[in-house]
Amino acid sequence: MPSSLPYAAFFDGLPLPAAVTRRSDGRLVDVNQAWLTLTGLQRADAIGRTTLELGHWPDPADRAAFLSRVPCENQLLQLMLRPGRVYSVRMHTTLIESTDEPLILNVFTDATHETAAHEALRFSEQALAQANQLLQHRLALYAEIEQVARVGYWTNAGSDQHVFWSPGMYAMTGLQPVDLITRREGRGRIHPDDLPAWLAARAAADGSEVEFRWLHPDGRTRWLRSRIGRTVVDGQPLTDFGVVHDITDEREARLQLAEQLRLLRSIAERVPGLTYQARRNPDGTAQITYVNDRAFDMLEFTPEELMADVRRLYARVHPDDLKSLSDLAKFPFT
Repeated sequence: MPSSLPYAAFFDGLPLPAAVTRRSDGRLVDVNQAWLTLTGLQRADAIGRTTLELGHWPDPADRAAFLSRVPCENQLLQLMLRPGRVYSVRMHTTLIESTDEPLILNVFTDATHETAAHEALRFSEQALAQANQLLQHRLALYAEIEQVARVGYWTNAGSDQHVFWSPGMYAMTGLQPVDLITRREGRGRIHPDDLPAWLAARAAADGSEVEFRWLHPDGRTRWLRSRIGRTVVDGQPLTDFGVVHDITDEREARLQLAEQLRLLRSIAERVPGLTYQARRNPDGTAQITYVNDRAFDMLEFTPEELMADVRRLYARVHPDDLKSLSDLAKFPFT
């Protein structure tokens, strides 16, 4: 059987942000491209430093508590992955004991949208609980690597007509495992409408993402996301590879949550009064993120105008009432 994809290329091509740290002192040993993209850091600025030094943990006590639970799965954390911006993430950690220096593999998914959904729909506690439960279930399905996360990879084989598939690829696609699979079989169940986009990504091999439907042998249609790249590792010949992630559950959760949001906003549009949502930005400024169509009847501003400039809302409140309204809403109107 051909050798599997070298660690460096497979790790860097993972669609989920991942980092490897030393267990002894927490210093970063390696990070992948998805991690660098999310944090906005350069690799040279991250390797050798701890996430505490990088400012990712607002409270060192939270980091110490988290490390005491390693290894762990699906831990919801609040991390400042970029200056002044806190992300909600679900962290999954695995101990790597086979090296001279014990290491920790950290893989996480961005759960910021989950927190935002809570804020947008909090006036309906029952709907929020159902949506949150669904999201947690979906996140648990696709947040692990290879077998657990429904992630697989393929690499070139010696023959131009064959490729090597990892076990995760066969588990994800429903095809029977073989030592080598032909290129025709490997792409034969890609939905015909999506095949041109996949072939373009295959030809470019520049690491960009492509999403496509897979016609599973059991009759289902699965949604897959892939990155295809080309690299030379450890002096080996030019190697093409692809990392594939089953995102069917993610898409279903996203669509169902969007439907919940549309339903509740439809209800809000029928409320006989002004309904809006506002938030305070890290720099102390305020921003309106949602307002129903009653805004024009009551304030003579369209929802778009109010969301573009919150000061228009202030202008309609009598100066003597601004403080009392701010205290009541627990939100700065001045």
